[in-house]
Amino acid sequence: MIELFDSTYSHFAANPLFIRILASENLLGAKFLTRSKASRRCHRHCCWRSKKCFHEAKEGVFRRGIDPLQLYVSMVAMSYVHILNAPTFSHFVRHQPSSPSWRAAAPARHRDDDCVLGFVPSR
Repeated sequence: MIELFDSTYSHFAANPLFIRILASENLLGAKFLTRSKASRRCHRHCCWRSKKCFHEAKEGVFRRGIDPLQLYVSMVAMSYVHILNAPTFSHFVRHQPSSPSWRAAAPARHRDDDCVLGFVPSR
């Protein structure tokens, strides 16, 4: 699960323009994205990876009742909200969340992993 989260996080961090394109598409109601078959295949693959993690895990590894798709949506949110909102965040908190030093900060990065790990294990 952490591998999926890390790859998602790393992809968004390495491609901030992609996030801006997604934001624009959301403002336009996905007008152009709905025409793309490739984007659906890519997204389906990511959702499939999340479901696969749950199905391949031994009984009791993950908490019951977790929806793999909802978990993936949460991981996507943690992976890109700071990049999407970097201009307003930097204005309000006087910190640049899109800077390489902020993104590479180990405590912040591990905190995100801890959020995912804290949510999914069996209790």
